[in-house]
Amino acid sequence: MNFFKPIKMVDWLMIVVAIVLFSTMDYGNMNFVDKAYVVCVAIWVVLLGGRLYIEYQKRNRCEK
Repeated sequence: MNFFKPIKMVDWLMIVVAIVLFSTMDYGNMNFVDKAYVVCVAIWVVLLGGRLYIEYQKRNRCEK
């Protein structure tokens, strides 16, 4: 679980809010705001994954 150590408290809050909103979203009747939210969350997840990967690589480089 060393990979998830750089996740900040705000990131965990965003994950919980995203799960709650995605579970209550009406996918059959999405308007512009819903689509914009889905795109923003997708971009955030990709950037979070990139940040986690970079932090993981930095930690492994320092340990060697």
